[in-house]
Amino acid sequence: MKNQSRNLLFSLLTFMILSASFWGLAKYVVFKMDENYTKHEERIRYYQGGRLRPPTDDWGREESHPYFGYRMTEDWPDFEEAGLNNYHFESKIRFPYKKKNNEVVIGVFGGSVAFFFARQHGGQSEWFNPQFRKHIKGFEDKEITLLNFAMPAAHQPQQFFIFSHFFQTVDIAIFLDGWNEIHNGRFKDLNFPLPYPRFSQFLYSPTTQVSKDIGDLELLKSQLRFIQKKIKTDSVLLPVGLWMRFKRTWLQKQIQSKQRLLSQVSQPSLDNGLRRKKKSGRQMAIDGFNNWLTYTHRQEQICKSYSKKCFFFFQPHVLYKKKRVGKEKLFDSGFEVEKELVKHIYPYAEKILARPENNYINNFAGIFEQYDEEAFVDNVHVYGNANRIFALKMLPLIAKEFEATK
Repeated sequence: MKNQSRNLLFSLLTFMILSASFWGLAKYVVFKMDENYTKHEERIRYYQGGRLRPPTDDWGREESHPYFGYRMTEDWPDFEEAGLNNYHFESKIRFPYKKKNNEVVIGVFGGSVAFFFARQHGGQSEWFNPQFRKHIKGFEDKEITLLNFAMPAAHQPQQFFIFSHFFQTVDIAIFLDGWNEIHNGRFKDLNFPLPYPRFSQFLYSPTTQVSKDIGDLELLKSQLRFIQKKIKTDSVLLPVGLWMRFKRTWLQKQIQSKQRLLSQVSQPSLDNGLRRKKKSGRQMAIDGFNNWLTYTHRQEQICKSYSKKCFFFFQPHVLYKKKRVGKEKLFDSGFEVEKELVKHIYPYAEKILARPENNYINNFAGIFEQYDEEAFVDNVHVYGNANRIFALKMLPLIAKEFEATK
């Protein structure tokens, strides 16, 4: 009797161990063996431009702002030593900045590309400041201070209002932007130009918790798509299939719960003439570009009215690069939505920026076209050495303007 009980207990333990092993194997097969697919799925979803924020764990790193749309918080990763100042820009210096005698203040405005450019060359840069003095005559004995007014994911008209608020504190303004407006699928049903301040409610979700809930919902949907694809296309072991079906049911319930929660939140309504018929991909890209151009013109008018030296650069894109290497090769296949945007914008932007009234804008979209080394981290962000190339391409243009106005 004791032997039978012992054998039964041993069999039961063996069954439980084997079941747990099969269950673990199922999870491993689903989420580890095809890890590259999940990463690709997330990147595709981000580059479709359906949301203002990329799919990361850093939701809640911005907070609503009634004038600038949103501002950065201390939760924003990688703030290095600078931290946030009193206006929540990345700087050790309080704004508005009061310059010293014999000092030249440069302000950089734009989205994340401008943000990382200013981070690398900001403050009392040991590389940028000597280059600035070298290229531009009359500044050899000046103290150079570069301030970062850029914000990741910022786009027009946010930048216009940031600039209009701070322009009197800078001597030289550098604008490096353009692609956030084109990518922003969130505005695909809106008329342009967009009014302020009524429009500011669309720049950011009502609360940081809502933003986090939206991010969680999108990630759950992405996981569900992955599971459904596996169930439909793959022949798998029985425990793997059972686990995937269990996971699918759980995900469906979680999605329903999140959707009910979000349906109870008051979202901004697109009324009073803001809504228009749904646009094609081409029209969406062109409207985004025109929105950028409208507010860029307004910034240029402020610069002229107050005799400020302002320099405008339409930022680069990886798909303009002829020879893509390293991470850049990701764009050789896939990213069809991204390619469509560039396909529509390239001839249109070239044509519009070539007009005489737009000759104050420098088209840097293809600045790395012939560059053989890896310049891009992703579609628009660049490595440190490429940021130096930015500066070396900008400085002669800035010098030319100063020479012309002497």
